[in-house]
Amino acid sequence: MRHRWLAVLALIAFWVGFSQQERGIRFGQLNIDFEQLTSIQHRKDKTIMLEVRGSANNPVVVDSPDQNFRMRTLRLQGVLAQNEQGQMRLQSAAAIGRVEFFYERKEPFTRLNATANRADYDDKEQKVTLSGDVSVDSEDEFYRVRWRNNERVVVYLGEESLRVEAEGKLQGGQRRGEMTITSKQQTAR
Repeated sequence: MRHRWLAVLALIAFWVGFSQQERGIRFGQLNIDFEQLTSIQHRKDKTIMLEVRGSANNPVVVDSPDQNFRMRTLRLQGVLAQNEQGQMRLQSAAAIGRVEFFYERKEPFTRLNATANRADYDDKEQKVTLSGDVSVDSEDEFYRVRWRNNERVVVYLGEESLRVEAEGKLQGGQRRGEMTITSKQQTAR
């Protein structure tokens, strides 16, 4: 009888400790913090499919320092796979609902901050496709660039210089978006 009570107390202590911890998945440098794990599947090809959810006050946060990005969203569907070194990394992901995407590379210096309704990340093609009311601010060592009023923006992350394709919102039968380029030398004066 005494062993049964000890087992029940240990189970309660474990459950209370787990419910108070921040939920997250960590593989090497890849961190995914979330409120609710909706589904997880281990596939035959050794990849892992998962879906997690957050809330407005506690969004899903994906932090991948080796891939130079961080993302916040309400819902994430992703595929994790091993790289050549055997470390798990995000192979592809669909971030849905109030997405904030941050990218920063040291050499050559590039920084990009974006908001959208959805972001689709593809590690193989080294690109992120942002869609639905997209705003992007980026900079390198020479320029600051702002994109506004876009329906879709594709950012190619793996290239020497940052390449962005933007598709404006449909206005009066035409697609229109805005891009403003400012020289850092011009703003330093």
